[in-house]
Amino acid sequence: MDIRIKKTKESITNAFLELRSRKPLEKITVKELCEKAMINKSTFYSHYTDVYDLSEQLENEVVEAVLSNMSEQSGSQSSDYVTELFHALLSYDHLIKILFSGDRQGRLLSVLKPQLQKLFLPLYQEHSDNPEKAAILLNFCINGCYYAFMENRSYGDEFVIQVLSEINDTIVSML
Repeated sequence: MDIRIKKTKESITNAFLELRSRKPLEKITVKELCEKAMINKSTFYSHYTDVYDLSEQLENEVVEAVLSNMSEQSGSQSSDYVTELFHALLSYDHLIKILFSGDRQGRLLSVLKPQLQKLFLPLYQEHSDNPEKAAILLNFCINGCYYAFMENRSYGDEFVIQVLSEINDTIVSML
């Protein structure tokens, strides 16, 4: 990538994250973003269609980074996957809190879930002679673990991750 394009995109991203950390996505205008990034509107539009496009691209980049971070470290046990997934999410916690706040909160799971299903389904199916049951239990684990983690972080991230890993192992044993 051309260094000028890279610097421009970094400037846009940094300005967007700063604005997004203070206000909802729907309140951010292209004009104020361009002023903050010190670029022309035409430069912005040469890279993105609008602030929603920019937000979605950044959200997708974070999800890809989480998954690549996770897949490099995961073991073969389902509890290893759960532990590594949440540690990977925690490594991007600051960005996740900014990008997926407000009305965008549910988008993290909707973007992450199909990727997790591809990653975890073979692990679940290898323990099951019933692929439908494995798919249902996996869906339950993904949704349940995500919401249980988000709702119970006050107990401490590591403790919640440990409990979710144990629950996941119990579910896998049901297969």
